[in-house]
Amino acid sequence: MKEFAPDARLVRAAVDDVKRKFDRLVNMAPTFRVSAVRPSPAPAKPGVYVLSEGKRARYVGRTGDLRARLADHRSSAVERATLAVKLARTAARKPATYRRGTSARKLYDNDPAFRAAFHRARARISTMWVRYVVVPEDEDDGVRQALLEIYAAVALRTLQSDGGFNSFTNH
Repeated sequence: MKEFAPDARLVRAAVDDVKRKFDRLVNMAPTFRVSAVRPSPAPAKPGVYVLSEGKRARYVGRTGDLRARLADHRSSAVERATLAVKLARTAARKPATYRRGTSARKLYDNDPAFRAAFHRARARISTMWVRYVVVPEDEDDGVRQALLEIYAAVALRTLQSDGGFNSFTNH
């Protein structure tokens, strides 16, 4: 006897919806660079976005506020510029360990190599092109937004294992 009976219709509907949103996302022309326009022309709405360099998608993210999140990517605050921190950690060979004393703030304050790598990463991100699609968080309590982020990261090869910047590892 099956303890759980999955509803294939619900799964199919979610997958079809994610595919439609993905098609809109990838068919949208890149409209602006991360730091070219202030405030960002992206709406202050939840959604999924792609950052690209040339024709190569590099990062897929999701957020409750596209405008604010894109501003965070160009922020000089290490607590907000998480993609720049990720790139700087890689460049400075300072992987995240999630141990006390290894925070990005501590590295920024005490490690000149990390600080320089962080500034180079911010400059790099500021030249990336943006595509986005609005995905209300209340759709299945954010499930479709999360599905679209993962689907896009896999389809666009933005996972770290593919040379991109996305990582879905647990910590």
